[in-house]
Amino acid sequence: MSRKYQFKQVDVFTKSPFSGNPLAVVFDADDLEVSEMQKITAWTNLSEAVFFLKKSDPKADYKIKIFSPTYELPFAGHPTLGAAYSAIESGIVDLDDIIENKNGTMIQECKIGLVELKVTRHSKIVDELKGLDISIAFKSPTPEFIEVSPASQLGFLKGFNLSESQGLKFLTVKIGITWCIAQFPNPELLLSIEPNMDQIKKMSIEENVDGITCFAFYPDSKSYEVRTFAPAADTPEDPVCGSGNAAVSCFMSHVLGLTGEFSGRQGKILGRDGQIGLTVTENSSNNYVAGKAITVVNGTIVA
Repeated sequence: MSRKYQFKQVDVFTKSPFSGNPLAVVFDADDLEVSEMQKITAWTNLSEAVFFLKKSDPKADYKIKIFSPTYELPFAGHPTLGAAYSAIESGIVDLDDIIENKNGTMIQECKIGLVELKVTRHSKIVDELKGLDISIAFKSPTPEFIEVSPASQLGFLKGFNLSESQGLKFLTVKIGITWCIAQFPNPELLLSIEPNMDQIKKMSIEENVDGITCFAFYPDSKSYEVRTFAPAADTPEDPVCGSGNAAVSCFMSHVLGLTGEFSGRQGKILGRDGQIGLTVTENSSNNYVAGKAITVVNGTIVA
Protein backbone atom coordinates (compact mmCIF):
# COMPACT_ATOMS: atom_id res chain seq x y z
CA MET A 1 0.00 0.00 0.00
CA SER A 2 1.33 3.43 -0.95
CA ARG A 3 1.90 6.10 1.67
CA LYS A 4 3.18 9.66 1.86
CA TYR A 5 6.67 10.57 2.98
CA GLN A 6 7.94 13.99 3.99
CA PHE A 7 10.31 15.13 1.25
CA LYS A 8 12.81 17.94 0.82
CA GLN A 9 15.19 18.98 -1.90
CA VAL A 10 18.18 20.75 -0.38
CA ASP A 11 20.78 22.74 -2.29
CA VAL A 12 24.18 22.05 -0.71
CA PHE A 13 27.36 24.16 -0.62
CA THR A 14 25.39 27.36 -1.19
CA LYS A 15 22.83 29.73 0.36
CA SER A 16 21.64 30.86 -3.09
CA PRO A 17 18.94 28.59 -4.54
CA PHE A 18 19.93 26.57 -7.63
CA SER A 19 23.63 27.41 -7.21
CA GLY A 20 24.93 24.33 -5.38
CA ASN A 21 24.40 20.57 -5.60
CA PRO A 22 20.80 19.45 -4.98
CA LEU A 23 20.00 16.52 -2.71
CA ALA A 24 16.74 14.60 -2.33
CA VAL A 25 15.78 13.90 1.29
CA VAL A 26 13.11 11.39 2.38
CA PHE A 27 12.08 11.12 6.03
CA ASP A 28 10.79 8.20 8.14
CA ALA A 29 11.78 5.73 5.44
CA ASP A 30 12.16 2.60 7.62
CA ASP A 31 9.38 0.73 5.83
CA LEU A 32 10.89 1.27 2.37
CA GLU A 33 12.82 -1.61 0.81
CA VAL A 34 16.33 -0.90 -0.46
CA SER A 35 15.04 -1.50 -3.99
CA GLU A 36 12.37 1.16 -3.45
CA MET A 37 14.94 3.65 -2.16
CA GLN A 38 17.05 2.95 -5.23
CA LYS A 39 14.04 3.47 -7.51
CA ILE A 40 13.11 6.78 -5.82
CA THR A 41 16.70 8.00 -6.12
CA ALA A 42 16.81 7.24 -9.84
CA TRP A 43 13.46 8.96 -10.30
CA THR A 44 14.68 12.19 -8.69
CA ASN A 45 17.33 12.44 -11.44
CA LEU A 46 19.82 13.85 -8.92
CA SER A 47 23.31 12.63 -8.12
CA GLU A 48 22.24 11.39 -4.67
CA ALA A 49 19.33 10.97 -2.28
CA VAL A 50 19.26 10.24 1.45
CA PHE A 51 16.67 8.36 3.51
CA PHE A 52 16.25 8.95 7.24
CA LEU A 53 15.88 5.82 9.36
CA LYS A 54 15.62 5.02 13.06
CA LYS A 55 19.14 5.12 14.46
CA SER A 56 20.69 1.88 15.67
CA ASP A 57 23.78 3.33 17.41
CA PRO A 58 23.03 5.27 20.62
CA LYS A 59 26.00 7.57 19.97
CA ALA A 60 24.40 8.82 16.72
CA ASP A 61 22.09 11.81 16.44
CA TYR A 62 20.41 10.35 13.35
CA LYS A 63 20.83 7.64 10.72
CA ILE A 64 20.64 7.78 6.93
CA LYS A 65 21.09 5.61 3.88
CA ILE A 66 22.74 7.26 0.87
CA PHE A 67 22.05 6.31 -2.75
CA SER A 68 23.39 7.32 -6.14
CA PRO A 69 21.13 6.66 -9.15
CA THR A 70 22.68 3.19 -9.55
CA TYR A 71 23.81 1.92 -6.13
CA GLU A 72 23.95 2.54 -2.38
CA LEU A 73 26.95 4.51 -1.13
CA PRO A 74 28.73 3.83 2.17
CA PHE A 75 29.49 7.55 2.49
CA ALA A 76 29.21 10.73 0.42
CA GLY A 77 29.97 14.35 1.20
CA HIS A 78 27.20 16.60 -0.07
CA PRO A 79 24.53 14.12 1.13
CA THR A 80 26.13 14.19 4.58
CA LEU A 81 25.98 18.01 4.78
CA GLY A 82 22.49 18.12 3.26
CA ALA A 83 21.20 15.44 5.63
CA ALA A 84 22.68 17.23 8.65
CA TYR A 85 21.04 20.50 7.61
CA SER A 86 17.72 18.70 7.09
CA ALA A 87 17.97 16.93 10.45
CA ILE A 88 18.38 20.28 12.19
CA GLU A 89 15.77 22.13 10.14
CA SER A 90 13.15 19.40 10.60
CA GLY A 91 13.75 19.08 14.33
CA ILE A 92 15.25 15.58 14.35
CA VAL A 93 18.25 17.21 16.00
CA ASP A 94 17.93 20.11 18.45
CA LEU A 95 20.25 22.89 17.26
CA ASP A 96 20.33 24.64 20.66
CA ASP A 97 21.38 21.39 22.32
CA ILE A 98 24.11 20.80 19.74
CA ILE A 99 25.51 24.32 20.10
CA GLU A 100 25.12 24.81 23.84
CA ASN A 101 25.72 21.31 25.24
CA LYS A 102 27.74 19.40 22.64
CA ASN A 103 30.25 22.03 21.49
CA GLY A 104 28.63 22.08 18.03
CA THR A 105 29.25 18.37 17.44
CA MET A 106 26.78 16.05 15.68
CA ILE A 107 27.15 12.37 14.84
CA GLN A 108 25.71 10.82 11.67
CA GLU A 109 25.20 7.08 11.31
CA CYS A 110 25.48 5.67 7.79
CA LYS A 111 26.82 2.58 6.05
CA ILE A 112 30.49 3.47 6.67
CA GLY A 113 29.77 3.89 10.40
CA LEU A 114 29.72 7.07 12.49
CA VAL A 115 30.67 10.40 10.89
CA GLU A 116 31.46 13.44 13.02
CA LEU A 117 30.13 16.87 12.03
CA LYS A 118 30.71 20.35 13.43
CA VAL A 119 27.95 22.97 13.34
CA THR A 120 28.61 26.72 13.49
CA ARG A 121 25.63 29.02 14.08
CA HIS A 122 26.20 32.47 12.63
CA SER A 123 22.88 33.94 13.80
CA LYS A 124 19.82 32.79 15.74
CA ILE A 125 17.59 34.59 13.23
CA VAL A 126 15.91 32.13 10.83
CA ASP A 127 15.19 33.77 7.47
CA GLU A 128 11.78 32.82 6.06
CA LEU A 129 13.31 32.01 2.66
CA LYS A 130 16.98 31.26 3.32
CA GLY A 131 16.37 29.21 6.46
CA LEU A 132 18.99 28.55 9.12
CA ASP A 133 22.15 30.66 9.21
CA ILE A 134 24.57 27.84 9.93
CA SER A 135 27.64 26.18 8.44
CA ILE A 136 28.24 22.45 8.76
CA ALA A 137 31.53 20.60 8.38
CA PHE A 138 32.01 16.85 8.20
CA LYS A 139 35.15 15.06 9.30
CA SER A 140 36.81 13.19 6.46
CA PRO A 141 36.95 9.44 7.00
CA THR A 142 40.44 8.03 7.44
CA PRO A 143 41.96 7.84 3.95
CA GLU A 144 43.70 4.99 2.18
CA PHE A 145 46.10 6.04 -0.59
CA ILE A 146 46.68 4.05 -3.77
CA GLU A 147 49.22 4.97 -6.43
CA VAL A 148 47.93 5.42 -9.98
CA SER A 149 50.05 3.52 -12.50
CA PRO A 150 51.67 5.41 -15.40
CA ALA A 151 49.45 3.51 -17.85
CA SER A 152 46.31 4.51 -15.95
CA GLN A 153 47.47 8.12 -15.78
CA LEU A 154 47.78 8.06 -19.56
CA GLY A 155 44.27 6.63 -19.78
CA PHE A 156 42.80 9.50 -17.76
CA LEU A 157 44.87 12.04 -19.71
CA LYS A 158 43.40 10.60 -22.90
CA GLY A 159 39.95 11.22 -21.44
CA PHE A 160 40.87 14.88 -20.99
CA ASN A 161 42.67 15.13 -24.36
CA LEU A 162 45.84 16.11 -22.50
CA SER A 163 49.44 14.88 -22.52
CA GLU A 164 52.04 13.98 -19.89
CA SER A 165 53.85 17.22 -20.62
CA GLN A 166 51.06 19.24 -18.96
CA GLY A 167 52.25 18.07 -15.55
CA LEU A 168 49.20 16.58 -13.83
CA LYS A 169 49.72 14.74 -10.54
CA PHE A 170 47.57 11.69 -9.71
CA LEU A 171 46.67 9.73 -6.59
CA THR A 172 43.70 7.54 -5.67
CA VAL A 173 42.13 8.32 -2.29
CA LYS A 174 39.73 5.88 -0.66
CA ILE A 175 37.46 7.39 2.03
CA GLY A 176 34.46 5.06 1.87
CA ILE A 177 33.91 6.37 -1.63
CA THR A 178 36.97 6.14 -3.89
CA TRP A 179 38.26 9.03 -6.00
CA CYS A 180 41.17 9.33 -8.34
CA ILE A 181 42.53 12.83 -7.65
CA ALA A 182 44.30 14.82 -10.34
CA GLN A 183 46.05 18.11 -9.62
CA PHE A 184 46.11 20.43 -12.63
CA PRO A 185 48.81 23.09 -13.01
CA ASN A 186 46.29 25.95 -13.16
CA PRO A 187 42.52 26.62 -13.05
CA GLU A 188 42.43 27.86 -16.64
CA LEU A 189 43.43 24.45 -17.99
CA LEU A 190 41.03 22.68 -15.65
CA LEU A 191 38.09 24.84 -16.73
CA SER A 192 38.93 24.42 -20.42
CA ILE A 193 38.79 20.62 -20.66
CA GLU A 194 35.85 18.86 -22.33
CA PRO A 195 36.16 15.28 -21.06
CA ASN A 196 35.44 12.21 -23.15
CA MET A 197 32.98 10.64 -20.72
CA ASP A 198 33.20 7.20 -22.33
CA GLN A 199 36.96 7.17 -21.71
CA ILE A 200 36.59 8.51 -18.14
CA LYS A 201 33.95 5.84 -17.45
CA LYS A 202 36.20 3.13 -18.89
CA MET A 203 39.13 4.24 -16.75
CA SER A 204 36.97 4.56 -13.62
CA ILE A 205 35.78 0.98 -14.02
CA GLU A 206 39.28 -0.31 -14.74
CA GLU A 207 40.72 1.51 -11.72
CA ASN A 208 37.79 0.54 -9.48
CA VAL A 209 37.10 4.17 -8.55
CA ASP A 210 33.82 6.06 -8.35
CA GLY A 211 35.24 8.78 -10.58
CA ILE A 212 37.95 11.41 -10.84
CA THR A 213 38.09 14.73 -8.99
CA CYS A 214 40.39 17.38 -10.46
CA PHE A 215 41.61 20.54 -8.76
CA ALA A 216 43.98 23.44 -9.34
CA PHE A 217 45.19 26.22 -7.07
CA TYR A 218 44.73 29.90 -7.82
CA PRO A 219 47.86 32.09 -7.47
CA ASP A 220 47.16 32.82 -3.79
CA SER A 221 47.69 29.08 -3.06
CA LYS A 222 44.79 29.19 -0.58
CA SER A 223 41.87 28.99 -3.01
CA TYR A 224 41.28 26.36 -5.66
CA GLU A 225 38.94 25.31 -8.47
CA VAL A 226 37.41 21.82 -8.61
CA ARG A 227 35.67 19.59 -11.15
CA THR A 228 34.39 16.06 -10.50
CA PHE A 229 33.50 13.47 -13.13
CA ALA A 230 31.66 10.24 -12.26
CA PRO A 231 30.09 8.84 -15.45
CA ALA A 232 30.38 5.29 -14.08
CA ALA A 233 27.89 6.36 -11.37
CA ASP A 234 25.58 8.06 -13.91
CA THR A 235 26.88 11.52 -12.93
CA PRO A 236 28.96 12.83 -15.85
CA GLU A 237 29.94 16.00 -13.96
CA ASP A 238 29.02 16.53 -10.33
CA PRO A 239 28.06 20.16 -9.60
CA VAL A 240 29.72 20.24 -6.15
CA CYS A 241 31.21 17.10 -4.63
CA GLY A 242 31.78 16.91 -0.87
CA SER A 243 33.62 13.59 -0.77
CA GLY A 244 35.70 14.63 -3.79
CA ASN A 245 36.80 17.73 -1.89
CA ALA A 246 37.51 15.61 1.19
CA ALA A 247 39.76 13.46 -0.98
CA VAL A 248 41.42 16.65 -2.30
CA SER A 249 42.13 17.66 1.31
CA CYS A 250 43.86 14.30 1.86
CA PHE A 251 45.86 14.79 -1.36
CA MET A 252 46.94 18.24 -0.15
CA SER A 253 48.29 16.76 3.06
CA HIS A 254 49.74 13.49 1.73
CA VAL A 255 51.24 14.63 -1.58
CA LEU A 256 51.84 18.36 -1.11
CA GLY A 257 52.56 18.45 2.63
CA LEU A 258 50.07 21.27 3.19
CA THR A 259 48.07 22.16 6.28
CA GLY A 260 45.67 25.00 7.07
CA GLU A 261 42.45 26.48 5.75
CA PHE A 262 41.54 26.46 2.04
CA SER A 263 38.51 27.65 0.07
CA GLY A 264 37.22 25.88 -3.02
CA ARG A 265 34.87 26.72 -5.86
CA GLN A 266 33.04 24.15 -7.95
CA GLY A 267 30.34 24.02 -10.61
CA LYS A 268 31.28 27.00 -12.78
CA ILE A 269 31.03 25.07 -16.06
CA LEU A 270 27.53 23.89 -15.05
CA GLY A 271 26.37 27.37 -14.09
CA ARG A 272 26.71 26.71 -10.34
CA ASP A 273 28.71 28.49 -7.68
CA GLY A 274 29.48 25.96 -4.98
CA GLN A 275 31.55 27.24 -2.05
CA ILE A 276 33.65 24.75 -0.07
CA GLY A 277 35.82 25.23 3.00
CA LEU A 278 38.63 22.79 3.81
CA THR A 279 40.56 22.27 7.01
CA VAL A 280 43.70 20.28 6.18
CA THR A 281 45.79 18.70 8.93
CA GLU A 282 49.02 16.73 9.09
CA ASN A 283 48.53 13.13 7.95
CA SER A 284 44.86 13.97 7.15
CA SER A 285 44.13 13.06 10.78
CA ASN A 286 41.54 15.77 11.37
CA ASN A 287 40.45 17.08 7.96
CA TYR A 288 37.04 18.74 7.60
CA VAL A 289 34.91 19.82 4.64
CA ALA A 290 32.51 22.70 5.32
CA GLY A 291 29.58 24.26 3.53
CA LYS A 292 26.12 25.78 3.85
CA ALA A 293 22.74 24.60 2.56
CA ILE A 294 19.25 25.83 1.75
CA THR A 295 15.94 24.01 1.28
CA VAL A 296 14.40 24.74 -2.12
CA VAL A 297 11.59 22.13 -2.19
CA ASN A 298 9.51 21.10 0.81
CA GLY A 299 6.56 18.73 0.65
CA THR A 300 5.64 15.06 0.32
CA ILE A 301 6.08 12.21 -2.11
CA VAL A 302 3.97 9.08 -2.53
CA ALA A 303 5.75 5.72 -2.62
